[in-house]
Amino acid sequence: MKKELSFIIAISLAIAGCAPKMEVLPGSVKKSKYAPTNQSQEAGIVSYDQGDEDMEEEAYKMMFDTCNGKYKILTKDIKHISDGIIGLGEKNTGDGLITSDEKVYVKFICQ
Repeated sequence: MKKELSFIIAISLAIAGCAPKMEVLPGSVKKSKYAPTNQSQEAGIVSYDQGDEDMEEEAYKMMFDTCNGKYKILTKDIKHISDGIIGLGEKNTGDGLITSDEKVYVKFICQ
């Protein structure tokens, strides 16, 4: 039973990482009556797996949809991410597998 639960959790986490993620909504999209006057100038952030062209295209669509078609990319940063979950991933440590990926973080603003 414990092995089955671990397997289900591992598969769920693997599937969850298969799409771009909106890390931060751009300030121009956020709606709050208590927001600061410069909130509309805050950048949004989308992340996706480095080297995955389909995910990159989905990330562009996500930014496009969020900004009603008009957005500007400010920066693209690549960061090495390791979640330390045994049983998933690409790198064999000798004791098991640990997920380790490079993620692209795109900072953008709506125009």
